[in-house]
Amino acid sequence: MTADGDPPVKAVQTSHRVLEAIIDSGGMTLADLVERLEHSRSSIHNHLSTLTQLGYVVKDGQTYRASLRFLEIGTTTRTRFTLYNVGRAHTENLSNATGLSASLLVFERGRLTCLYTAPAMGVDDPAVDSGDVLPLHCTAPGKAILAAYPPEEVSALLSESERTPCTENTQTTAELLETLEDVRTQGWAVDREEWQTGMRCIATAVTDTNGRLHGALCVTGPTDALSGKRFEQDIPGLLISSAHEIQSELE
Repeated sequence: MTADGDPPVKAVQTSHRVLEAIIDSGGMTLADLVERLEHSRSSIHNHLSTLTQLGYVVKDGQTYRASLRFLEIGTTTRTRFTLYNVGRAHTENLSNATGLSASLLVFERGRLTCLYTAPAMGVDDPAVDSGDVLPLHCTAPGKAILAAYPPEEVSALLSESERTPCTENTQTTAELLETLEDVRTQGWAVDREEWQTGMRCIATAVTDTNGRLHGALCVTGPTDALSGKRFEQDIPGLLISSAHEIQSELE
């Protein structure tokens, strides 16, 4: 069944699996797809032909890869989010003020996705970048989002998400639930190398003036750049101030 309760269309499911396999691998041949998906050669070929005709897949020699149509779709979809349109400039200002990478994220259908990242000067590959999907249980934005929900709903959200430890610092579920109470009290969440070794992050939920949750705003950087008073007070203050500025402009 789909999330809306309707039975899935098998042909669409197969096309989706073909696309996911191609995207995950960076490109696959027809033979590779047949072996991986365990469908007949003719069936996979038909799906590839349709996806190619629709512009979602391109063929380079014998290899099929995802087309730039996905970039077009993603870019267009992102502009539909009020949080992106309102928050982009504030995210860039936050990055400039802290000297660290700053990001806007949204939580949709159980997935925490980065809408936009303003990388720190000189950083070409930020830890959190546009389009990245982050785990809820071990990232600062994930904790900020979870803390915005009533405690009785958090367990359900966690049960639907992957909770594999990412580093030796990843909290247990019991520790996480206790941490969320602190997040609700102080207004921001932290990640002390719980997701990526050597990286820290501070995040806060972003709501509108009516209290509706829109997403999260975070600052990410190396542990040596996020420590002491800067980690405990200075950056959280700038983060909360930026979130309030975004909130005042959200409808």
